[in-house]
Amino acid sequence: MLLHERVHQALAPRFYLLRDYRVSNRAGSYVRSSLWRYIEEAMAETVAQVGVRGVTEFLEGVRFPVANGYVYLTRTGGYNPQLAGSGVFPEAAALLHQGVVAGIALEVKYQAGPAPIPAWAVAQ
Repeated sequence: MLLHERVHQALAPRFYLLRDYRVSNRAGSYVRSSLWRYIEEAMAETVAQVGVRGVTEFLEGVRFPVANGYVYLTRTGGYNPQLAGSGVFPEAAALLHQGVVAGIALEVKYQAGPAPIPAWAVAQ
């Protein structure tokens, strides 16, 4: 257990340069991404299991996030109702598609509602 938590501690930003940004980014990734949560928890548990019980427990660490409810393979959620993500497999497939097949990631945002008034059009 201690070794597992030390891996999380090692991943936490320590240096002051942009620390607030990096901390909020890491916490946001953990909450919003099943794939990130899986990788972090699997890595921490694998290091802990192999460090204490030996290399034969490698697969126990890999199974840990799914077996203990941190992530689901094909749907959103986890042990906490606030955890989001699309599931490990859909997120990994999307990452593979964007990085290998499509090659370029595009982000299109749409917000319903009236168009904002430009600053130059507002009477002073």
